[in-house]
Amino acid sequence: MRYRVAHIIRSVSSEEGGTIEAARVLAKGMLSYDITSFMVTSDSPTAKFLDSFEFETIPTGPSIGKIGYNRRLGRWLNEHALEYDAAVVHGLWTYSSLAGPRALRQAKRPYVIYPHGMLDPYFRRAKPAKHWIKQAYWLLGQGEALKYAKSVLFTCEDERRLADGAFWGYEYKPKVVSFGTEEPELPDTKYLEKVFRESFPKIGASIYILFIGRLHRKKGVDLLVEAFSRLRDRLQPYHLVIAGPDEQGLRSVLQQRSVELGVDDRIHFLPMIQGHQKWGAFASSDVLALPSHQENFGIVVAESLLMGKPVLISDKVNIWREICNSSAGYVDEDTIDGTERLLLKWMSTAATERKSMSQNARNAYLKHFRSEDASRSLAKIIRQISGTK
Repeated sequence: MRYRVAHIIRSVSSEEGGTIEAARVLAKGMLSYDITSFMVTSDSPTAKFLDSFEFETIPTGPSIGKIGYNRRLGRWLNEHALEYDAAVVHGLWTYSSLAGPRALRQAKRPYVIYPHGMLDPYFRRAKPAKHWIKQAYWLLGQGEALKYAKSVLFTCEDERRLADGAFWGYEYKPKVVSFGTEEPELPDTKYLEKVFRESFPKIGASIYILFIGRLHRKKGVDLLVEAFSRLRDRLQPYHLVIAGPDEQGLRSVLQQRSVELGVDDRIHFLPMIQGHQKWGAFASSDVLALPSHQENFGIVVAESLLMGKPVLISDKVNIWREICNSSAGYVDEDTIDGTERLLLKWMSTAATERKSMSQNARNAYLKHFRSEDASRSLAKIIRQISGTK
């Protein structure tokens, strides 16, 4: 029997970051389990990125605002929900995460929800006013969407633990599942390094620390700039490469700050990079740094590991225990001092130990973060909630 699953998500744009990448990887892996996926989104049918997305997409937009308000999505699901055996809702605090489950319940279609880290208490501390807006949204329907989900899926135990009690008014059924990222078929690393360095000649042959991801304050990229500047003499000959889409106008702020700190000649700001350029950035790097204030899983961490590159992360990246237990990197606090200690620790690591950590990184990916394991977990759940094991 072949199953049809609707993935309900705000957008399939690559600028959605980890949320759409997770949905894509899960959908691709589930093909091996006779499960065909369809993306139901609030994207505009004229969006250019739809042409290059690899799964059939039903764009019900255009939508309005950051939450993707779009009444057509609910109406479309009311008409077509019975065409699917089950649904997967990705993310929270969007119109699709409210209207989608509501329409699915009316059609008596089972669904699960991946919060993708959006129940983390970091947001309550960082933006208390916004938290209370979310609490209102929770009571108006978001909590109910989780209550009636067959399961609310968390990608590690820390994510589940931190989400407990984040909002009051509704209970839900949590379940921790495997999660990971796919290993693409790639040319040899020397070719990837050549592609990357030729694409960005200002980097030249520099040894560099890599940050890759959305330029968002929660990612702690400002901590990395500050810590790097403090150590600019001791970190010779290191450079810092920061690559990713700019959501909040943060790139210009960080560029100006690097000028003020006198390190602008050693910090390189790149746009979002994909394909061989992205993998070349990993291959050419010495180590990945992600001192996030909040990170549910950190797909870039898993991608770095699969390339055999150790990671320097904060203890707010929810998979930090796996990194420590695997000796695949170093972990510290999400502060400037903590980030400085991470950089210093890496600098003081002997070459022989770095080589060992590189192998540990690869082994950690194979043990904990393979996409095959994640897809198998979700496929099993889909079969169960659809009434067939």
